Amino acid sequence: MRWTGRTRSLLGTARLAVARGRALLSNLGLPVEPRARLVYHEEYVTTERDAGARHAFDVNRAAKILEQLYRAGVVSPAQVLAPEVPSREQLELVHTAGYLDELATPGRLAELLFMPRDPFRDNTLYQAFLRQTGGTVLAAEQCALGCATAFNLGGGFHHAQRDRAEGFCALNDVAIAARHLQHLGLAKNLLVIDLDFHAGNGTAQIFHEDESVFTFSVHGQIWHQVEGKRHNLDVELPPGTEDEAYLKAIRKNLELVLERFHPDVAFYVAGADPHEEDTFGDFRVSDDGMLDRDLHVWRRLRDAGIPCVVTLAGGYSPFAWTIAYNFIFSVLTGHRIEPAFRPGNIEAQYRRIKEKLTVAELRAGLNPDAEEDLQEMVEGRSSPGLFMGTYTTEGLRVVLERYGFFQLLRERGFEAPQLTTHTTDPDRQIARIYQGPARDPAHLLVEVVVRYRKLVVPPEAVAQGCPEDYRLLSIEWLLMQNPVASFSLDRQRFPGQRFPGLGLGRWMVELLRMMAERLDCDGLGNIPEHYHNAYLYSKQMLFFDPVDQGRFEAIRAAVSAVALPLVEASDAIDDGKLRDVESAAPVLWEGKPQVMPVKPALNAYFARPAYIKAVAAARAAFHFRLAV
Repeated sequence: MRWTGRTRSLLGTARLAVARGRALLSNLGLPVEPRARLVYHEEYVTTERDAGARHAFDVNRAAKILEQLYRAGVVSPAQVLAPEVPSREQLELVHTAGYLDELATPGRLAELLFMPRDPFRDNTLYQAFLRQTGGTVLAAEQCALGCATAFNLGGGFHHAQRDRAEGFCALNDVAIAARHLQHLGLAKNLLVIDLDFHAGNGTAQIFHEDESVFTFSVHGQIWHQVEGKRHNLDVELPPGTEDEAYLKAIRKNLELVLERFHPDVAFYVAGADPHEEDTFGDFRVSDDGMLDRDLHVWRRLRDAGIPCVVTLAGGYSPFAWTIAYNFIFSVLTGHRIEPAFRPGNIEAQYRRIKEKLTVAELRAGLNPDAEEDLQEMVEGRSSPGLFMGTYTTEGLRVVLERYGFFQLLRERGFEAPQLTTHTTDPDRQIARIYQGPARDPAHLLVEVVVRYRKLVVPPEAVAQGCPEDYRLLSIEWLLMQNPVASFSLDRQRFPGQRFPGLGLGRWMVELLRMMAERLDCDGLGNIPEHYHNAYLYSKQMLFFDPVDQGRFEAIRAAVSAVALPLVEASDAIDDGKLRDVESAAPVLWEGKPQVMPVKPALNAYFARPAYIKAVAAARAAFHFRLAV
């Protein structure tokens, strides 16, 4: 049977209603067996963003997941268990006494994790590690005593060794929970499935002489190779691995593991860092690919009757929390989450918000008693005194609050974002967001310059049914920066940057997409100044000229051939290291119009066979190499 998008949406809504009903019955104290239990404590969330090596990690991840599940109505408080701090005896099942004493020394943990020495931060961090370790222990107990699936909304500290911290992991919670089950006689044989981008070297080393624990890992980066252990399987995949190859490796090798080993309980380290947008990984696994991965592991264990303890492990992008949310939501409802319900689907969320915004809100602050202002609001007419003829400064502030953009800034430590607009020049409409009342570069967070542009359509495309031109909302300049952050080895400077970015690019693009729709534009456009700009926009935009698109794809292929990180590739191209294969001449970056369609007419332009054929011909005609 073929399902239409409308039918799938209705089915998703019906399934969500059933899950909400189960949660409501559980809240009323009725004996409804939950599909899974969740483990969480408020101490999972530390008091501030990490200032050191793990700057990209979202310390609010667990709280966001649980809050969103409550909002969706698919989880009951009765399903959420609060863990205790593990005892010293439990910790010593894995870690040495000397190392545990070292961790308890004020200021020492921050040093071990390569963070600035701060006894207060040190105490809250250690408490978070302890509480999340207790969470994995509690989840493991639940599974050993009959629960099919238990999610710890933290944990997965798989780099921690017996006697030292590593990879921002101070305690190996999975190893401690595994030993705890064995110590109590609740389980004998245990399986660790580790699908974090970085191999769980600490877990593997702790169990390297113990055949009662099978360690299985599919990863892109390994720090230690286990030798001579029968119950161990490490699978390393190359940079750029995409959905198909990634999922094939997991499915094939998980079957091999389950043929060789029959565990009483499985621990699933469900790292989000294989995702294509992760800061520290170099795989290209999509949202759907990550969900396919998680649901395959969960269903395969469920079908084999093996209880599953899930820990969240790594994930270093603003969307990392949504990977786990999609997985947990799907398990709780019993059905794969529909795209429209995924919190990472910003377009769907923003479109719902856009439909609810009124003209009065967009023009907040206008005098409703003034006849001219009132008539403009009623008719929705453009006004030269407004931002892009539509928004008052206060109205734009309302929009940013409703879309949650100001809240995203607050989560990054900017408690008082302030908006200004400049509308006197019709060709340079400027909006800026500052931290606090100061209006200087040291407090500037966002600066966006937009205008209307027309793209003239080539005669051959007009002959094929396209209009003579398209009206764009054009991004003339976009700056998003964190003026209190510093560049480092893992947060390198892109060409043109003064400060590190905010990590909010996708949200801003969706905001501008919604604005383009409201302003009745055919599309959203930009002219990328550097290769990395074009690459980041290319996930949603195409070059208007098919030759430019083919050229860009040839450059992207040359970058992929040497597997350079994006920042290094962009620097190399700016430095003239991109060469034409035949002439050996440097290939300079050329910024050309790149477009995101928002109307069907512009979509049709890019969908033409003539455009697609021209892109392929241009891609084949360009032969580049990146000299590194």
